[in-house]
Amino acid sequence: MIPPSIHPSGVRYTAVEDSAPILSVKSLGDVIPNPPAPEIERVVPSPLVNVFPSSDLWPQTIIEKIKSRISILAYFTDAKPKGRNYYRATCLFHDDPHPSAWIDIARGICGCFTGCNGGKAMDVITLHARLHGISDKEAIKELAKERG
Repeated sequence: MIPPSIHPSGVRYTAVEDSAPILSVKSLGDVIPNPPAPEIERVVPSPLVNVFPSSDLWPQTIIEKIKSRISILAYFTDAKPKGRNYYRATCLFHDDPHPSAWIDIARGICGCFTGCNGGKAMDVITLHARLHGISDKEAIKELAKERG
């Protein structure tokens, strides 16, 4: 966590004060009194948490901005709720009057039970790209331009 390390957001760490010493640390015990023992089982948070990306505390990438501003549900005009965060709709990629598309609004992904999307979930960018026959990169450019 020192310059020029890169934060998971892509931001490069910079020194607050150039004259500050950098400590060489071999273990957490060197800098933290009573560090947790490595044998302790760690609790892993559930991946299905609602994150509110509108905070100014963490800079968003263009992809995160697009996903936070465009609901995947907007692409499905006939979507019907099938649970707290789930919807069903007719698939946008094959001619079938039965609702075979699934939409998970909590995670911002969708797919088709028939497997017409190759069995892979799509987010709003990949869905837009596939609907318009363009690459994900082109979809990002279009969505960024259209939606600000």
